[in-house]
Amino acid sequence: MSILVQVAFKGAIEAAGDQIGSDIGNAAFIETFGFLADALITEVTARQGGTITSGPQAASPVEQIQQAFPGAGPMNQVEVITTKFGGQQGPLPDWLFHQAAAKGVTKVFDNRANLQRNPKSPWFKAPKDQGDHAFWPPKEVVAAGNYGR
Repeated sequence: MSILVQVAFKGAIEAAGDQIGSDIGNAAFIETFGFLADALITEVTARQGGTITSGPQAASPVEQIQQAFPGAGPMNQVEVITTKFGGQQGPLPDWLFHQAAAKGVTKVFDNRANLQRNPKSPWFKAPKDQGDHAFWPPKEVVAAGNYGR
């Protein structure tokens, strides 16, 4: 299992290329890693005619990456909930992944389309079932004029 995760990780790093660390590169890494890990594990499991585990209970590929690279930052994805007012308003900024992971949030509403009407509103808001959390960009992001839109 760990070799399969390593192969998926290497493939995802190569797919992200020089853009790793940017919103686009991180999104490419996460998408590619998930696809490769699932494909490799499914194929090997099918060829072995059963389940593949590493130890008493196998960790998911994302959990294995987090254990192997604890300083790499959050590996969770944040899902944008689509409402009648719209869905995702462009790529998700890196700071959102870090803030959401710190609060255990995995789903958000993207409010960036409403910022012109109400610039003080949060850029992202968690649904009530994930807690009463709102997310604004860090001050250094706003000062640099990098709004992630």
